[in-house]
Amino acid sequence: MSITELDATIFEELIDIGPTEGIELVRELVRIFFEEAPSRIGRLRRGVAEGNSQMVAQAAHAMRGGAAGLGAVGLSAVCASIERQARTGNLTGLEGEVEAIVSGMPRLEEKIGELVQRLALQQSPAE
Repeated sequence: MSITELDATIFEELIDIGPTEGIELVRELVRIFFEEAPSRIGRLRRGVAEGNSQMVAQAAHAMRGGAAGLGAVGLSAVCASIERQARTGNLTGLEGEVEAIVSGMPRLEEKIGELVQRLALQQSPAE
């Protein structure tokens, strides 16, 4: 599964709160997620490099939750896999998983931005 895979229904449910309130809530959640992502990725990288499985599991768990809340099902699945493996104490091969997250984040941010823009246009008063 690609980390850029999205489930748009999460956004649609949030937007159903109200045309203005919902889209503003979505924008705020997206902003917070992408503000926090570099720190979480840094903790993933550092945990893997230091052999600290607890740090890796915690960072993956936090990123998984944020991704799930945005409908980023691909990223959420990858983070869940990293978390499960880290909880066993085995970090073998996780460098590649973390780097896949790093390389996929710009495209994920772009896809989420496009989706939010499309949904915002659908909510515009011109309907």
